[in-house]
Amino acid sequence: MQDLETYLLGAGPAIWALLGVFGALLFAVLVLALARLMGGGSGAAVRELSLRMAEIAAAGERGRTDALRLMEDRLDAIERLSGQMLSLQEILANKQARGAFGEMQLADLLKDALPPNVVELQATLSNGRRVDALLRLPEPPGPMAVDAKFPLEAYEALRAAQRGEGAGAAEATKAAERQFRQAVKAHIAAIADRYLIPGETADGALMFVPSEGVYAEIHARLPEVVREGFAKRVWMVSPTTLMAVLVTLRGALRDLEIQKEAGDLRKEARLLAADVGRLFERSERLRGHLAQAETDLKEIAISAEKSLSRAKRIEEGGDA
Repeated sequence: MQDLETYLLGAGPAIWALLGVFGALLFAVLVLALARLMGGGSGAAVRELSLRMAEIAAAGERGRTDALRLMEDRLDAIERLSGQMLSLQEILANKQARGAFGEMQLADLLKDALPPNVVELQATLSNGRRVDALLRLPEPPGPMAVDAKFPLEAYEALRAAQRGEGAGAAEATKAAERQFRQAVKAHIAAIADRYLIPGETADGALMFVPSEGVYAEIHARLPEVVREGFAKRVWMVSPTTLMAVLVTLRGALRDLEIQKEAGDLRKEARLLAADVGRLFERSERLRGHLAQAETDLKEIAISAEKSLSRAKRIEEGGDA
């Protein structure tokens, strides 16, 4: 009897996990009936078993309530995330919205990394072309153009072809990859033609790719296109790599400011040294004038003494 009681008390949580609240309560009723049939001397054990089963049922109900609440919270988070994904898909499905999305992302990155006097958005160049952003950098390299109109529609077509199935999926993927390659190459050529103006802009430009995945796909699938960009001095940057470039530029700009301030200090020091030199020259001239005045005063005193002696002699001769 004691072994049965011990087993039943220890098995309660496992039975709860297997049967749930209603099954566990039914099991408790059966255990109570079995205990009464096996003898009347086990009343204390029966009461303890009843209390334990009641505690197990209450704990299980609380656990189920907490689990349901946690599940509701997670479902709400998934629903919000799904709404955000749908909004992003709507943006990427529209060509103008995609362009605006890239431009806004670029503008936010530039705003966070560089001072306002360096960044000019939607700047118009001398050839009439308008660039998404122009970084007003000192020479060298000079003003640098940043383009944000990456042809994402060609990439979306490639992704759609990669998701396709059937006998023609492989050929469709190859055709979409060729179109994507041509679109990126054409965009590189357009950037080099529009935004690289000798004497006005830097000899290189940045092509902003507003997605890390697209950036990685280009480098993995189209390394020859990346090399062609290097040859035309058009460098692709993703949000992460652009931020690294901007942080480097910010440090360089700060160094230039320090150098300019040091140059101004050196200029002021040279001017101060010139002023001190002129002051020394004038003090030397003044000392010469004072020395000459002292000599003149001595000569004047000698002349006065001679005149006084002559006057005394004349006076003495008149008295005689």
